[in-house]
Amino acid sequence: MKIHKIIFLFLAITAATSTYSQSYKVVSPDKKISSTVYLNSNKQLCYKVNYNNKEILAPSGLGFVLLEGSELKNNLKIVSQKAISKDEYFPFKVGKISNIRNNYNEIIIKTSETAGLKRQMNVVFRAYNDGIAFRYIFPEQSIKTFKIIAELSEFNFAEDATCWAQHLPHFNWSYEKGFDKVALSGIYGTLALSNPIMQYLYCYEFPAAFNKNKLIGLPLVTESKNGFAIAIAEADLKNYGGMYLQNTPGKPQVHSVLSPLPDGNGIRVNIKTPQETPWRAIMIAENAGKLIESNLLLNLNRPAANIDWSWVKPGKSAWDFMSGREVSGVNFKGGMNMETLKYYVDFASQYNLEYYTIDEGWVTGVSWFKENPEVDQLKAAKGIDIPALAKYASEKNVGLFLWARYDNIKSDMEKIFSTFQKWGIKGVKIDFMDSDDQNMVNWYEECLASAAKHHLLINFHGAYKATGLNKTYPNYITQEGVKGIEWSNFTTTLDATHNVTLAYTRLLVGPMDYTPGGFNNVRPDKFEYMKFAVATTRAQQLAMTVVYESPLLTLSDAPHNYRANSESDFFKTLPTAWDETKFITGTTGEYIVLARRKGNDWFIGGLNNEISRNVQINLSFLNKDYKYRTVIYEDAADANENPKKTNKRELNLTSKEEIKLNMANSGGFVIRFQAN
Repeated sequence: MKIHKIIFLFLAITAATSTYSQSYKVVSPDKKISSTVYLNSNKQLCYKVNYNNKEILAPSGLGFVLLEGSELKNNLKIVSQKAISKDEYFPFKVGKISNIRNNYNEIIIKTSETAGLKRQMNVVFRAYNDGIAFRYIFPEQSIKTFKIIAELSEFNFAEDATCWAQHLPHFNWSYEKGFDKVALSGIYGTLALSNPIMQYLYCYEFPAAFNKNKLIGLPLVTESKNGFAIAIAEADLKNYGGMYLQNTPGKPQVHSVLSPLPDGNGIRVNIKTPQETPWRAIMIAENAGKLIESNLLLNLNRPAANIDWSWVKPGKSAWDFMSGREVSGVNFKGGMNMETLKYYVDFASQYNLEYYTIDEGWVTGVSWFKENPEVDQLKAAKGIDIPALAKYASEKNVGLFLWARYDNIKSDMEKIFSTFQKWGIKGVKIDFMDSDDQNMVNWYEECLASAAKHHLLINFHGAYKATGLNKTYPNYITQEGVKGIEWSNFTTTLDATHNVTLAYTRLLVGPMDYTPGGFNNVRPDKFEYMKFAVATTRAQQLAMTVVYESPLLTLSDAPHNYRANSESDFFKTLPTAWDETKFITGTTGEYIVLARRKGNDWFIGGLNNEISRNVQINLSFLNKDYKYRTVIYEDAADANENPKKTNKRELNLTSKEEIKLNMANSGGFVIRFQAN
């Protein structure tokens, strides 16, 4: 049940200065964050942001370049303004926290051009305890259509900072790339290459070789030496092109760039009034780890439709792609056959995995590397009976996910989803969208709405970055948009530093289907791709299942590898949706320790980069009224040489105690605290 309070206020106009004549200030509920919005000497709408009484974003401009009438930027007048405050809670059963507080102060500023077309453009600024957000609104007016050539949102940092930037080669990308540590003023880009092989070569292995486009994916995370962190992200993306960033060379300044329409002749977005843009979110915290706790993007998204969502169930999934459908100890050959698929179902049931994801190969004529739009998405490969398998799985309390290419799903989505529902399918893993232009953004919502009607969960792969859409559509159970474990087959760059950095960057914006759990662990200097191995310790792979948020946790290794190793018992009681998330300690790119609570039980995961280190964890966050039966899986003493080796400890602990752990090179640990 929601508890809410809405207060309508009017703000007084501040005194005029020589720089600007009108200004309006919105302040976070805890008074630590504020944003001032004003007209500068050119009558352009600008804003700046303060944190703990220090300016962290210097004056930054707002506006648009439109096809008709050119810029909507200068010569504006403020027509009116209004202030609103809200404090409410809403439940969220498929994420990192189960009860989210939406508490903010807001100003709405209405503007109009003083001459020419006299177009109207409003802005909304919100101040939360974990950041600032703003969006534009084009109200209903005499001009009915706006063709946007560019959005002119600026983010001018008051000082240079270290940042973690995801350099992308072009707009049609799936965000499967690492984050580079650079100075904010020194952000570089990558050359847009038409040849796919060259794209992979330069983007993944030689990102510093070219510096033309400066195209940066979201989130962009910065850390100041003066004690705060900022992440720029996007929320409530609908009927609009996805936002990227470009920098001003040599300066700590970035500005928005929108994904273009594929056939728009330079048009990025085509809208009809009235229309509001997505939120531009500026997440702010005392350090990058605390940003992980932020719920800003979820708060900025639309609530879910008031319908029955009780069928949406988080869980863990077996998966057959990375393992090559390997089988062991049976009298049949592994492959796309009913015996193998039942073998994976049996494993999922044995280990309390709620789902099994059947990847490419189950449909005749479809593969992950080749588009075939003429294929019949409902025609299973020879010998495969999906309805019979779904019935078999259901009897063992396992639901099925089916992999499909986007181009095959979009051909007749309603018929396909309706048939999947009749077959007893629980979810669809849709791949290769590789775009966030306005058309694709709209298709995401069409897909999720259709899937919801047929009680289907959706896992988008080949996806753009997360924007909080899982709040609006709870059946959006997880997504890729991350350079995950499958890249172990294609590159040597999936190292422990990358894994740690993801927790401070990609993880900030929402669930990510990294597909952890690799048990073929090798030393980093012995790693070879194309042999499905992982260049981390086994303890780090276990820890990922806690550190990385994914309400559908897809485990990547083969059943026989889990059955042969006792560490896999940890998966049997592991939740995938949480009541609380707490950053404990860490440094971006070096290590992280993150705690999550489910009911009265706590789980902690620790990930380390390539340098061995010791950590000491104060347990004061535990409930002082309980004693906890504690199970620890950590790197063994010789894990630097034998990365498959773990040490299991069982203890009884209270909130008054501390734990000391050693993390090996590319290592980690995972802990379960069971309340007694």
